[in-house]
Amino acid sequence: MLCDKCKKRQASVHIKTLINGVYVEKHLCSECARDYDSELDILSPSGIVSSMFSTIEGPTAKRCKNCGTTATEFKRSGKAGCSECYKAFEDTILPIVKRVQGTLNHVGRAPSPVVKERSEIDQLRYEMEEAVRKEDYRLAAEIRDKIKALEGGRQDG
Repeated sequence: MLCDKCKKRQASVHIKTLINGVYVEKHLCSECARDYDSELDILSPSGIVSSMFSTIEGPTAKRCKNCGTTATEFKRSGKAGCSECYKAFEDTILPIVKRVQGTLNHVGRAPSPVVKERSEIDQLRYEMEEAVRKEDYRLAAEIRDKIKALEGGRQDG
């Protein structure tokens, strides 16, 4: 069977995709399959990030001050080295996010009250551990009682 794209070489790669409920088959030679594969890479999450940074190259590329990740590395992997990378590459990322999402403001759901309560309990536990570390046992006991109240347990006096 000949390649569907070039019609010259023998097809060695057979791709079956589902588009709008209809299966479409492609029979490609290895060369055309490589081109097809690179076209698909552009649509992948890392390919989208790569396209965001396609203009950033060379030794003058930006670098994250926290972890040292360069824009080129971020482009290649599609992954940030640390949370500070988002600030370091902000001027490049934000226009893309705005173009893709239509806004820079979060319009999704808010965390549930249970999540907020859990984070408050976690914060109190941290404060209690700090109080114990500083040997302020009275404060640690007060914090323990607050945690019990939030968890719905009994307070012991």
